Amino acid sequence: MLFLDVHPLSSAKFLNQREDALRHLDMRYVPASRNFNQSSAGRELERELGVKLVERSGNGIRLTSEGKKFATHARGIEASVTEAVHSVRSAGRGIAGALSLGLSYTVAGYFFFPLLARFRRAHPEIALELTEGDATSLSRRLVNHELDMAISIMSQFFDRRRLKFTRLYRAQRRLWLSSDHRLMQVPRIRLSDVAREPIVMLTEDKVEQITLRYWKQAGYKPNVVYRTASLEAVRSIVATGAAVAILSDIAYRPWSLQGNRIEARRIHHPIPTMDIVMVWSRTKGLSEQGKLLKEFLEGSM
Repeated sequence: MLFLDVHPLSSAKFLNQREDALRHLDMRYVPASRNFNQSSAGRELERELGVKLVERSGNGIRLTSEGKKFATHARGIEASVTEAVHSVRSAGRGIAGALSLGLSYTVAGYFFFPLLARFRRAHPEIALELTEGDATSLSRRLVNHELDMAISIMSQFFDRRRLKFTRLYRAQRRLWLSSDHRLMQVPRIRLSDVAREPIVMLTEDKVEQITLRYWKQAGYKPNVVYRTASLEAVRSIVATGAAVAILSDIAYRPWSLQGNRIEARRIHHPIPTMDIVMVWSRTKGLSEQGKLLKEFLEGSM
């Protein structure tokens, strides 16, 4: 008989107890977060590992090289546990077949495919047929029963009377700026501070309409100097210090393609979050394959 001796650092229980610390070790959150400083889970994690996971400064915290390695491995362990549990729980249910799934551009580009790979490993008997589109086209195709379900940024363009939603993930929108930008020295950045800066506007997935709406509600007008559908172009421009951007944590990466540093800071203003939702037709409902994907994603996210 084989006995497995699992070290506490790799156990699901350990990861659950350290949920707060792991969240703040995520590269999407660290640049704008100070909570790790006061987090007992964070301090306990560093003591158990015997290394510093973050470097602390007046502007927030940054992962050390050891912190980056640990965060990567910890997220991998957590993902593997979720995948294993879901695979065992769903074994024997005999669910097979095809599922047509629509994806918004942001969902397809920045976070869905690692989850898709895990789902396919757990459920090779389900064939996913994928298509991209914006909220308007996804809404129309769902209402017409041309898609079984969709995963998208929540949008005003969805037909709420005919569609049902469940939120999978909520991401904060923050200010992206270069590491030597003058606003890095401002303790509490306000929208009025950002209004004085040149701004690069992302047009993908109707982000511009959402952005202009909260600017208008706040009584300010953004100084947009460049519009682009390319997120890599946004990163490159921001990293040079030529402009700033307000975008979600989902798309944040700390470096541009040219290797220049990008920071993310909280704006002290009620900017709406970016919600990732699963959407399906009220009249058609969810198929058994759709219910299985919904269950998997809710457990993974």
